[in-house]
Amino acid sequence: MTTPTSTRFYRYVVESLDIIFPSDGIHYTLDGKLVVGLTIERNYDTEMFPIIKLDVSLNTELYHKVILNNTSVKFRLRVQKYVYDEHSTLTMKKDVFNDVFVTFMDDNTPFLDKALFDEAAKINSADSSRGLTPITVGGNQMSFYLFKEDDLIRSKNIINTVVTQATVTDVLAYILASAGFNKTLMTPLDNTNIYTEMVVPPLTLQGNLQHYESQYGFYYKGAIIFFDIPCLYILSKSTKCTAWRKGEYTKVIFNIRDSKNPHQYTTGSFFDEEGSTTFINVRPTDIKMNSASIIQDQIDGNHRIIINPSNGYSIDFKTNAIQRGAGTYKVMIDKFNNPFAVYAEQSEIESNKQIIQVALEDIDFEAIAPNKEYSYKFEDGSINKLYSGNYRLVKSTVFINNEGDHFKAKAHCLFKK
Repeated sequence: MTTPTSTRFYRYVVESLDIIFPSDGIHYTLDGKLVVGLTIERNYDTEMFPIIKLDVSLNTELYHKVILNNTSVKFRLRVQKYVYDEHSTLTMKKDVFNDVFVTFMDDNTPFLDKALFDEAAKINSADSSRGLTPITVGGNQMSFYLFKEDDLIRSKNIINTVVTQATVTDVLAYILASAGFNKTLMTPLDNTNIYTEMVVPPLTLQGNLQHYESQYGFYYKGAIIFFDIPCLYILSKSTKCTAWRKGEYTKVIFNIRDSKNPHQYTTGSFFDEEGSTTFINVRPTDIKMNSASIIQDQIDGNHRIIINPSNGYSIDFKTNAIQRGAGTYKVMIDKFNNPFAVYAEQSEIESNKQIIQVALEDIDFEAIAPNKEYSYKFEDGSINKLYSGNYRLVKSTVFINNEGDHFKAKAHCLFKK
């Protein structure tokens, strides 16, 4: 294993937050310090979009203007990270993201106190001209759930055609280009079959991606299809890094020291000299190992009988997942004759055997992404023998919290082996 030699610390700042009202051509630029926090939840197995929650303090007038225009208001949010070395020297300043978002909200409460607000504003104006301290006219901490505007619109584009003598990769390239997606990070498909004819049904891009993955199959391990902030991910559910951007580090190693080690409470990140691997310290109290196999067997079964109705053949497999007693089974119908789905089902069941949940502090926001190779290294040899190795990121919740002059990032993550 490469020895980490360079220590780095991360701080974040909301460089700008604009609230835009397209209907009247007005936008408000807010001080980034009014942002209380930012939370981004991702579930790569069950969802296709991140849940982004912005907590921000707004004055009363702007608060109600957002409510009044809740179906058209837009948010331009720019978050940057500052990277420092062990000497507190700034080594890098970089955009984490700088995008336009839309929100969904059900609140239609009118501005019931507008007359009182306007009167207070008049008094403030008069007092300010006489050098007096203005009275407070109110502030509200609001939570907005944001979605990238471009992804939301383009993922709903209807695409319909017939493609002949092509691979699934050819079809994906066509439908992504038709929808206007030019930021896609994709693992090369395991399915390299050439099909005489493939119908692209009149579905949205989102629906067509799901359709082709279920009917034809992408990968033996199953697929992650996720419209994330930096790009659209189409990835194999592999524990290896199978696709990456230029200059991006591809490996993340979590170091868990022995509970008797005096440095067990040290957080932060370290890098190898080549810059391809980052090492993150994890406190022993911030990690938990469990298995979902036993309860999964009671609910859904670890044993599968998969029947192909077109030819009458069946596949019977029993995974080596942990279970209590003889276990139960589930009968499934392979209506699309998709062999990739069978392997993916088996891989998914077996991945429930070993799960790690971890809390992280003082991290690089970009270290938590589905295309990385994650490994755990335990200082305790007996634990390392059982739980070391590569894992796949399944869920993450990243918190960027306002700490006055800057923001710090924390995360709760779930991994499967």
